[in-house]
Amino acid sequence: MRQQLRKLLPHGFKLQWKLLRRYINESKTQYSYPKYYSSENIGEYKTELRQIIRKGEFYENKLHNLKIVGEKISHLIIHPNEVFSF
Repeated sequence: MRQQLRKLLPHGFKLQWKLLRRYINESKTQYSYPKYYSSENIGEYKTELRQIIRKGEFYENKLHNLKIVGEKISHLIIHPNEVFSF
């Protein structure tokens, strides 16, 4: 029954539901997450990849996901004592 209901729900609704659940769970923790974006240049920064991405079955997917994250966090302002994770 539950599986059938999931199939009937639109993808957008399921995504919003998961995001809401994640937001509620994160609000219960002691961590503070960044909330603000800035479109202006806030200074120079350097990103260093420390873990080697080995070529394998999901290599292209990993690169794609890293590009998406890079675009999203390029203007994210992370203040002291805030946690960032992806």
